[in-house]
Amino acid sequence: MKKIIGILICMMFIGTSFSIMPNITNIVKASGSTLYSDGGVPIVDQAQPIEGSSANGINANLSHAQSFKPSFSPLIKVELYMNLYKNEPGYVITEPIKVSIRKNLSGEDLSSISVPSNNISLQINRWIEFDFPDIDVQLGQTYYIVCTSNIPEYMGSYCWHLMYNDSFDYYNRGMMWYSNIGDAGKWSNLEWTRYVDFCFKTYSLREPPNPPTIQGPLSGKPDQIYTYKIVTLDPENDEMYYFIEWGDGTDSGWLGLYPSGKEISANQSWKEKGTYLIKGKAKDIYGAESDWSTLEVTMPKNKINYQFNILFERFFQRFPFFEKILKQYYN
Repeated sequence: MKKIIGILICMMFIGTSFSIMPNITNIVKASGSTLYSDGGVPIVDQAQPIEGSSANGINANLSHAQSFKPSFSPLIKVELYMNLYKNEPGYVITEPIKVSIRKNLSGEDLSSISVPSNNISLQINRWIEFDFPDIDVQLGQTYYIVCTSNIPEYMGSYCWHLMYNDSFDYYNRGMMWYSNIGDAGKWSNLEWTRYVDFCFKTYSLREPPNPPTIQGPLSGKPDQIYTYKIVTLDPENDEMYYFIEWGDGTDSGWLGLYPSGKEISANQSWKEKGTYLIKGKAKDIYGAESDWSTLEVTMPKNKINYQFNILFERFFQRFPFFEKILKQYYN
């Protein structure tokens, strides 16, 4: 394997793991001031998730970075596969590691978080979560995860693990970079480093679909089949599923996939007379679920109630605006 002159390589005596997603117990959280939107679901956007056994050291003399191109916005956090290494067991390392997001390697931090050394496992490789304040990013543009620390080199390093191959690029939307204090803060990469990528994951947030609209007969007779329509929009135009509870202990299961805004139909019959509350919700392909919407229907117990409900149903079909006003009033 080729060597990078002036870069510390932390060689760990463990086998390389090819697990795509680490066990949740191996993720150490380092939270900042991030606030997720209600109902939003964090998703992995960019990643080189294969857990390499080799690592580059981050200390007062060396800084490292990984470039990436986001496909989603906002950027809410990153996870890095790393550990803490001490040159001597008796050394006490108090210097934190700082993880920043930059548009330019030598530019200002767009967001950052400093994490104390006791949050990083000593000589045990783990996925560390760096939960900095959310930022909006431009899709397809290059950004950098920058890791720095003031640990004296003789004391130890934060070791950020990587994957390398002579002919295969594990992540083709970015590469590793390094900066040596002897280069006066200049960032560099070598020609072959396009085949070297750090172990990292970036996360974005997907908003849930809007609560769906449910339309169909408001009354009817037991043991007759009725058709109900459900539709909603997703803020990010993601495809989605629908789920309907019929109020009698049965449900539709998840129906889909459907494009955002696509109205679908579902049939239902009730065996008993009574009033039933239909509930419907939507879920996008990333798992973000909407709030429930409801529609009350009645299987009347007598002819007068049935005819009265039919009259109201026809009125609302002709003047749907009044139905919306009544729903807003009662909600």
